[in-house]
Amino acid sequence: MRRHRFGRPAAFVAAGYLTAVAVTTVVTLVTGDDGLLQRLVLYREEPRGDSPPGWYVFFLFLAGGAQGWALWQILRGRVAGETGDAGKERRASRVNTSDGCVWCSTPARPLI
Repeated sequence: MRRHRFGRPAAFVAAGYLTAVAVTTVVTLVTGDDGLLQRLVLYREEPRGDSPPGWYVFFLFLAGGAQGWALWQILRGRVAGETGDAGKERRASRVNTSDGCVWCSTPARPLI
């Protein structure tokens, strides 16, 4: 079994997120109000007049599971003991990825 530098905290965060998604999915199925599940998975709430269909709740549950898996993959870090020395190609790839993330996360409209 491979050990990662931040494996335990990453597992704690990912498991907490997956637990929150599972609990809010059950609450959505019982109450018929999907606002909390939408805020947790989609980061916004779209008003609905009636109770959500089952396929929509299942889709949100799957999307939340994928986000939990992504949290685990991103937060765990490198394998313990691996050196941080990377070649030029790897460093350029990281810089391009970081630039892309910053570019995509900036708002499309002016802040002022």
